[in-house]
Amino acid sequence: MHSLKYVEIHNFRSCENVSLWVNSFTPLVGYNNAGKSNILFAIKWILSPYSLQSSDFYDEQNPICVTALIEGVSDDILNSLQSRHQAKIQEFVSNEQIWIRQRQNTPGQKKSDINLEIYKPHQGSSGEWNKNPSGIRQAIEALFPEPIDIGAMEDATEDSTKAKAGTTIGRLLGLFIDPLHEQYGQVVGNKLQEIDRLINQDGDSRPEILKDFDKNVDRILSEFFPGVNVQLHVPVPDARKLFQSGTVKVREPHFGVQSDMADLGHGSQRSIQIALIRYFSEIRSQIASDSRRQVLLVEEPELYLHPQAVEKVRVALYRLSRSSYQVIFATHSPMMISRTHIPYTAVVRKSEPGRTFIANNLAKSLEEQASDPNMTLQKVLMELKNSSKWLFSDKVLLVEGKTELVVLPALYEKITGFTLEDCGISIVHSGKGSMGLAKDLLSDMGIAARGITDLDHIFDASVKRGIIAENDENLQRCLQGFVDISMDTYPVQLNEAGRPRNPRSGEQGLTQREAVKYLALRGDCSSALDRLRDVHKQNGIWFWRYGDIEVVLNLNKKDEAAWEEFAYAVERTENWKQYVNYWEEVNSFVEWLSESNWDLP
Repeated sequence: MHSLKYVEIHNFRSCENVSLWVNSFTPLVGYNNAGKSNILFAIKWILSPYSLQSSDFYDEQNPICVTALIEGVSDDILNSLQSRHQAKIQEFVSNEQIWIRQRQNTPGQKKSDINLEIYKPHQGSSGEWNKNPSGIRQAIEALFPEPIDIGAMEDATEDSTKAKAGTTIGRLLGLFIDPLHEQYGQVVGNKLQEIDRLINQDGDSRPEILKDFDKNVDRILSEFFPGVNVQLHVPVPDARKLFQSGTVKVREPHFGVQSDMADLGHGSQRSIQIALIRYFSEIRSQIASDSRRQVLLVEEPELYLHPQAVEKVRVALYRLSRSSYQVIFATHSPMMISRTHIPYTAVVRKSEPGRTFIANNLAKSLEEQASDPNMTLQKVLMELKNSSKWLFSDKVLLVEGKTELVVLPALYEKITGFTLEDCGISIVHSGKGSMGLAKDLLSDMGIAARGITDLDHIFDASVKRGIIAENDENLQRCLQGFVDISMDTYPVQLNEAGRPRNPRSGEQGLTQREAVKYLALRGDCSSALDRLRDVHKQNGIWFWRYGDIEVVLNLNKKDEAAWEEFAYAVERTENWKQYVNYWEEVNSFVEWLSESNWDLP
């Protein structure tokens, strides 16, 4: 089915120049005042224009312009339109895509003067934009009716209790108007006609009390204005208007009370509002799709809800997106983003001076990195999809081992007095060989990232990543150090590239991990390792100077119970430092992690 695919926003509120890729289900995440609501309003505006005022312009000297790419406009979609709409729009379709843009030049400009342009492709050329072609706005509205926008909490009562156009209940009741009218319109209409005969000013069954009112007021009025008559008129709606006037009442059977939704707390109001949306999704899934694609724009659907309810809200919105709805919502909750939707989540940020920006989402970044081996891409994707919390962080710390995941949060809080979350840092597991790509992807998304690796990993990975050259004198000094260890102390098995490897069956010698530990302790390699450390820190990579974190903290490499016990000791006791092999290494790491300059994109 057709949908919005891409949106560009220029000069609208904080969105001086913002572009956004959207899907059927698109979460927007970011801090308060980052511009998420402005993006939702801009999307609504291009599909349902209204006059924008001075406060809507980032710069009043320039026009507001919103551009959108509509994809999936297939022959089936075109054939489902009314012939007049099909005729207007068909010439602008290319590869099942349509480009539209809307422009308002000055604040307060009349709605009728707002320009809607549509791109007309030409064979062998770039094409041209056509301004306000006759009937094109109506044709676009046939594809996308007025969006449903559900605002933040202050709008919940209005949205859920009044059945006017654009509200949730109004849209919900709209689904029932035609079948209700078809099944009960005649019966209700007959009853309303009987009422109309009683209270209408010309009703043939008008009661004496109303007739007396007319006569007595006329008698007194004739003394002042002869020849003028009055009649009490009570209008009676038709059946359709009666159905449309429905509201929501809340009953509490246990207490025998009934109240308006406005009398409830925010949590109850939001729950009822979302219940309507969820029921909306169930009803919509049972209705055959047509040529329309309804855009649903929601601000913070998780507000005031219990965690289990948040999950149900996410499922309800996703169900809507699987039918004829395109759902775009702003959220502050990781629970609103399942691992399936992490790649399509837009991270919204604000830079100086108050400009909103959006970097690539994960899916787009992966697409641009397609030259990398597919298995590596898949591995990074699986790692980043294990948790959505990093989407809500300023900084991401990539770690290769599970030990870091367990002990670093406790260490950091003990030493600094702040949690990693307090400092906007999220920890994400990244396996060996994929940290560099993960770091690049996060940077492409506008999220600063640093990584932690074991010492042995830099000898190969850092060369492949271009952090150091193969002929780097410090690297070569370390590689010579492995040869010296083999000659001076214990045998070290080296691969063809001169890097240590584990002994094969029948071979003697140190394991790769043991060889690296011995290298870290050699005085003749100390300066080389320090210089390599500096280079890697400049590239956002920390390597454990003494091999790995288990050596630094004196932990068993594979004993998860020992990691948990260490973390508990750090949190609960004051003398935990005595068990650490290299305290200065830990302190230096925390200082590096606490730096404010993470080279934020």
